[in-house]
Amino acid sequence: MMSEGWGYRYRLWTFTWLRSPFIWLVLVILWVMMDGLRRSTGQSVLDQVSVVYEKGGMLVMVITIALAFALDADSRWLAQLRTYPVRRWSLIAERGIFGFIAGFAIMLLLTIPLILNIGVVENIRIFIFMLPVYLTFGGIAAVGVLAARHSIGGMLAGLLCWAAALGGAEYLGELNPVILHFTSAYLSVIDGFNESHRGSPDSYWPSWLIRNRIYFAGSSLLVWTGAWFVFRLWKRE
Repeated sequence: MMSEGWGYRYRLWTFTWLRSPFIWLVLVILWVMMDGLRRSTGQSVLDQVSVVYEKGGMLVMVITIALAFALDADSRWLAQLRTYPVRRWSLIAERGIFGFIAGFAIMLLLTIPLILNIGVVENIRIFIFMLPVYLTFGGIAAVGVLAARHSIGGMLAGLLCWAAALGGAEYLGELNPVILHFTSAYLSVIDGFNESHRGSPDSYWPSWLIRNRIYFAGSSLLVWTGAWFVFRLWKRE
């Protein structure tokens, strides 16, 4: 069964990652970087949440997705698999899901200070709110890997889009992926599903926030479809 095959490969990839000094080096670098970003921003909860979940979270997903595809793309095994009678979407989904699981695990470690500060439930709400953005930037990394046929392509594509999103925030307006430092956005996410706040102004998402999430949900679907399309263009080798 496909699920059994996925489970076997996930265990194999996880074992490979845990034995790789490079992966542990990446984890240390991410932890140091996240700690540096937290210290360089204000001490307010809004600033800390924005740095960890938005600026740091997008970067984590780019790296983990690129590395998930690197297991096969860098060794050209993915090109070999392309010649077999297997579904292309399955190959992409299998590696994409593994990358997201790894990214979620890393984010869990990186958000421990916030979990202790604002609580578990609040962090879960913020994480769910960020899913469309994570899917979008992860998809960009996947497209980069498949277009370049190497993980470096995914890293570069993801890092360029990440830097553009942070550097061009003032030009993006309502389409900005970094918005949780705004009080209205933060309170809408935290209190929007809280029954005790139902009926208060903070319990409703403003229209611009809804449009923002719809945009990234649509963008995530577009980039992952693009990854599938790029993979279809590969010639049989």
